[in-house]
Amino acid sequence: MSEPFRIYLDLDETLIHSIICRGNDGQRRRINLDGEKYSVMERSLAKSMVADCRAIARTFILTTAMREYAEAVNSVLGFGFLPEDILTRHDYIAERDGETDAVLRSGIAPNSVLIDNESPQFLYSRIKMDFLGIDANRYFTVRRFNGRDPDKFAAEWDNILSAVRHIAEQSPV
Repeated sequence: MSEPFRIYLDLDETLIHSIICRGNDGQRRRINLDGEKYSVMERSLAKSMVADCRAIARTFILTTAMREYAEAVNSVLGFGFLPEDILTRHDYIAERDGETDAVLRSGIAPNSVLIDNESPQFLYSRIKMDFLGIDANRYFTVRRFNGRDPDKFAAEWDNILSAVRHIAEQSPV
């Protein structure tokens, strides 16, 4: 039996933008973690992006962030991911002396796609792809979100979604 098709979404700069709190941060939401205060803003299409992906296949968060942060963002912004559907750096990155050493496991979801704001050549993108067991054909780069999107982002997202649907349709059931 082959692996089911899954969609993995990055969190920071893909669905949200986050900064360390600097006072009045406008329409951002605040998250307090171990004395650190974050100010987060979701991309205007973030919930639609998640819903679009969920309409195609089971969808996960795959982030280099810490678990407490990712779960807090999920809760505060209401993305609705279950804890088991949030994969963070400690789920897939082996570190030694504070430096990235290797991927903990590889090939866990070779029939999946990853949507991320980074280039597929970026170190953590390659680590995520190794963890999932996918190649660059299943990696989709979305425009980096830094608090604002141009009007053309909706059309860019539609193009990515169309390509993801095509892969899903070609995937074994």
